[in-house]
Amino acid sequence: MKLEIFQFLEKSIAHMDNNMEFISSSSDALKNFLMIFF
Repeated sequence: MKLEIFQFLEKSIAHMDNNMEFISSSSDALKNFLMIFF
């Protein structure tokens, strides 16, 4: 049971890391997009 929870947390953390990379890269793109207009 504990092992399953640990594996679930590990997957969740890996997923969060991917989301953070996606969010940061998309926010950089958004900043560049806004700089074109302002």
